[in-house]
Amino acid sequence: MKLDLVGKALKDLDGGIIPDEKDGKPIPLNKLLARILADAGGEDPLKLFELAIALNKDAPVSVDTSDRELIEKVIKASRHTALVKGQLLLELKGIS
Repeated sequence: MKLDLVGKALKDLDGGIIPDEKDGKPIPLNKLLARILADAGGEDPLKLFELAIALNKDAPVSVDTSDRELIEKVIKASRHTALVKGQLLLELKGIS
């Protein structure tokens, strides 16, 4: 399975792109998920680190079912809002 978040940005409830407060640029979903995985504690830190590195690059990432389940678990447990979690989980749900 390929998780392709490249070119996709965080959006508000109306579908408008949410700019980063620091530089005003769109917040790329691949970079956002990479940070979430890199900041996560708990199980399989090496796998989370490897996935974070891969997602931080601007290319689709190959994931298997166990990767997908781990990513989903980490997203759900993260400190982020439903606005962020929902978009990432929908993207994750859409891969096959």
